[in-house]
Amino acid sequence: MRTATSLHLLLLPALLCAAGCNDSSLLQEPSVPAWEGPVAQAGAVRWAPGYLHAGNPTGASYAPLPYLSHNESGGAMNVTKPAGTTGRYIVTFKGLSAVLGTKSAVHVTEYGLNDTYCKPVNGRLVEDKLEVRCFRASTGAAANAAFTVVVLGRSSNAAFAYAHQPTTTDYLAAGAGSFNPKGSARVVRSGVGQYTAFFTNYASAVPVGNSGHVQVNAVGTGKSYCVATEWGDASTPNVKVDVSCYTPAGVPVDSKFTVLFQLPHPHVGFVFAGESTTGSYSPWPATAWNPSAGSMNITRTAVGDYTITWTGVDPAIIDGGTVQVSPYGEAVQCKATSLFDSGAMVHCFGPKGLARDSDFMVLLGS
Repeated sequence: MRTATSLHLLLLPALLCAAGCNDSSLLQEPSVPAWEGPVAQAGAVRWAPGYLHAGNPTGASYAPLPYLSHNESGGAMNVTKPAGTTGRYIVTFKGLSAVLGTKSAVHVTEYGLNDTYCKPVNGRLVEDKLEVRCFRASTGAAANAAFTVVVLGRSSNAAFAYAHQPTTTDYLAAGAGSFNPKGSARVVRSGVGQYTAFFTNYASAVPVGNSGHVQVNAVGTGKSYCVATEWGDASTPNVKVDVSCYTPAGVPVDSKFTVLFQLPHPHVGFVFAGESTTGSYSPWPATAWNPSAGSMNITRTAVGDYTITWTGVDPAIIDGGTVQVSPYGEAVQCKATSLFDSGAMVHCFGPKGLARDSDFMVLLGS
């Protein structure tokens, strides 16, 4: 785990949004009372209460493939593309909001071989629905694309925050899209597009020998994207995640975002791929997890292309599971291109859509 030796946060007055700011005019997330513990979900055996693979970019309305989808409520799932739109989708998990209660988080990863990327419009599930927007990195134009969605609820082995005030200097992410089983979630803005999310007291939940896992998504209707740039202990007992957000051209921009800090789980495998130009290597043990206790490997197959395997993980991933990918460290985007029994394939590209080697985070789960 790369951990900053010191953290200098510039507590400046809130600035007016710079040109290109993402969704600053939208309504802010309302606060809700803090919840004191995880929801008891009878019979729950999976990591994620909801997930699906939206694999038909031009389909008007369809049900996702059952073996790549799950809805803990038992309700129907659907992906709809509003008539006359490009790169806009409405995802429905019928009945799941009632199961999740007042707290939920959503993450989206584009799935395919080109330079498109996708993001959620809101940081949580709202009345069983989530809107997704997709764009082409090379042009910034709206683009039809396949993607994966995961919906999470309150849990003792994960914390999440919806950073919904992109120009505010320092605030509690206390809305329905934020949850920390050990305390609060705070977001600090240190410059244009530069943020740190703090999970108070959560270091006590991190197991010895494993540093957990991070996923980050930009949120909103605009074209920004966000990456994790650092994570670890800010000052015991807190955990921090540094986040940077960019325009499609790679220029820093203020943006809403979601951040997930995930701990090991019986139905999750995760890896921090931190050697972007190495041909084949095992990830750092502290930043990787295989529930089967098998080996893990990252292989670079071409510029910006990687294959990640978790040996023996298949029994822990129910049916086909789902995959989430987040770039790490610079203005680069990474996405899933394939999901198979023991792993996933990832493609990374720069602001002009050209393949580029990059560090990244990948999570396989069910």
